[in-house]
Amino acid sequence: MLPAAACADNTLTAVSEGSPFPGLKAQDLTDRFITLPSESKGRVTLITAAFSRPEEGIIESWTGPFADKFSGRDDTAYYEIAMIGDVGWVSIFIFNGIKGGTPENKKEHVLVFWEKTKGEFREIFSAEDDSLIYVFLLDKEGIIRLKTSGLKAENKDIETLLSAAESLIKPLKK
Repeated sequence: MLPAAACADNTLTAVSEGSPFPGLKAQDLTDRFITLPSESKGRVTLITAAFSRPEEGIIESWTGPFADKFSGRDDTAYYEIAMIGDVGWVSIFIFNGIKGGTPENKKEHVLVFWEKTKGEFREIFSAEDDSLIYVFLLDKEGIIRLKTSGLKAENKDIETLLSAAESLIKPLKK
């Protein structure tokens, strides 16, 4: 089965700002399977995707300020996705390693993607460098409103991200 971003003729389409986030099923660290973006409908959602194990603090440089600013709200969400892929019998060791190293209060925000379609998502996300973090800000309908990639977020990155999130949360006045 192809991801949601696949076209009818089975060609893959890279996502961009203004396009829907592709359907992606992953397991959180509380052992619950969720599908994005349907899980986050009605909420402005930050998604980070890593195709390899990032250095300590890189993902948190993106998600931390978002979580701090919007914690306790029911109109925002964030997810950190480890794009592992199908690794067979070692998956339980990887999952338990990620789970053991994650604080309890973050376990519902950290997702592990196990599917064989990891390569397709690499293409869909235009993920040419596995060392980078791929960042998506979705509106309440699951449409990508901000897409970027990089290593550790800098102040200007966080300002842009938080400003964009605030503008999506607040309804436009007529």
